[in-house]
Amino acid sequence: MKIVLVCATQAEMQALQVQTWQSRHEIQTALSGIGVLSASNYIAELCRQKPDLIIQAGIGGYTGEQLSPGEVCIIEADRLGDLGAEDQDNFLDTYDLQLEDVNNFPYEGAYLKNPYLNTGTFPFPLRKAYTVNTCSGSEKTVQRRFKQFPEHIESMEGAALHFICLKNQIPFIQFRAISNRVEIRNRDSWKVQEALTALHLAVQNFVLKLPS
Repeated sequence: MKIVLVCATQAEMQALQVQTWQSRHEIQTALSGIGVLSASNYIAELCRQKPDLIIQAGIGGYTGEQLSPGEVCIIEADRLGDLGAEDQDNFLDTYDLQLEDVNNFPYEGAYLKNPYLNTGTFPFPLRKAYTVNTCSGSEKTVQRRFKQFPEHIESMEGAALHFICLKNQIPFIQFRAISNRVEIRNRDSWKVQEALTALHLAVQNFVLKLPS
């Protein structure tokens, strides 16, 4: 199986220690860069190579209580979290503005769902996610996203993977390790190293168990 393992940052890629894996699969690693634009461009290039599977692995924030920093989940559906307009203290997305249809392919109910998860069972919780250009860090933003996206993962590249792979019919899976709660910015509470270690073990275990 030809697998592409893509991360946004060098720190995430180094943590995976792919060079130490003893895998029967052909594994290519790729750095997409940070943000939707960079990730979209890079993942589109990867799709042209027609891999059997693209795995995106990274860390992210969490808007819920069911998972703790250091835990790993798989994203079953992702969406854009900050595309729209402000109306005084309210945020209106493109669906509120009636600029888009929530079911316009590849969206289903505003989400980019992963259909390739339907045929497997996974030892990790499945969670929804939203992708933003600016991560949460103020009380106003935190409260809005908690209300709009309860029990969601926050990242800066996930929706790019889902959108591009769905458009190109390339199987994909997104792993996210929780590094922090979505809260007023407080780096002292972040568990980045714990998240990276958990991410390494989860992705490695998943890949090594994949059939040929």
